[in-house]
Amino acid sequence: MRNIAMQRLLLFMLSVVLASIGHTDGLAQTRAVPEGPAVVKKYPPYPDIWGVEGVVPSFCEAEDGEFYTMSSPSARPGESLDTWKAIAFFGKSTREIPSQIADSAWRSEDPLPHVGMLRCFGMFNHKDNRKYEHPSSLELPDGVTIRTACIGSDRFGRSCGYPYFGNGFDARDRNGRIVAQKTLVHIPRYPQHRYLPAPQISEDGGEIVERAIYLEPDLVPLMDGTFLVKTRRGVFRFDSQLHTRFQFKRQEVFLVETKLLDAVYERLFGPNGGPATVSDFQALQDAVVDLLSKLQKETKP
Repeated sequence: MRNIAMQRLLLFMLSVVLASIGHTDGLAQTRAVPEGPAVVKKYPPYPDIWGVEGVVPSFCEAEDGEFYTMSSPSARPGESLDTWKAIAFFGKSTREIPSQIADSAWRSEDPLPHVGMLRCFGMFNHKDNRKYEHPSSLELPDGVTIRTACIGSDRFGRSCGYPYFGNGFDARDRNGRIVAQKTLVHIPRYPQHRYLPAPQISEDGGEIVERAIYLEPDLVPLMDGTFLVKTRRGVFRFDSQLHTRFQFKRQEVFLVETKLLDAVYERLFGPNGGPATVSDFQALQDAVVDLLSKLQKETKP
């Protein structure tokens, strides 16, 4: 009996040793699995690309430094519902992303890691990590700070919001002095009627024809001291003095000195603002369109 018990003990110990060897060998094999190839950064330096006009539902940054305008199948009438289209901002290439991956990312607030997208502006918003949120200011390498700013809010003392004001963006030096202020305005080809409820206005509410739309700017930093402004109607690149080489040729999006819009507000509402009627807001829309038409004529060769 003693010999049998001893044999069983030896067999048990041997099995434990063999199992531990197999487990260790498995770990070694796991560690030995090579990782995928490292992502090669395409940019910087960036090519001489300064903007793209058109509808931009979403705008995403990829692992290699490229940026993509993203559109869902529903935004492309007549095309397949099986893929999303991603068009490179700098490289001008096109990628097709399966709808199953994109839809899953949309539901889970995940910025498409399966296809190398690090963060997306406009469609995706990561609730646990602030790097996916839209910054309201950027500090550039030359000490200039870019900030989104409400048109006329400092002068009129009102919070930023339709129908009074829209958001522009400005550049401030190290001392906080504003060195440039710009606003992007969209003139729709087919103006829409918009109802303004009380108490936005001093009446019971009313309808205007929306002829000028202020484009909300999302700031996207680049690594060469320039930055991108993503809007619903295009993505545009600027330097620290708010200069761009992009040529606005469609006559739908206009880059305007904010001080010119401030002057329109002051002319219509006075230096301190005040109660406004539906007619006042329609006059504001018409005055902005007239201003842009005048500027366009002055800049034509």
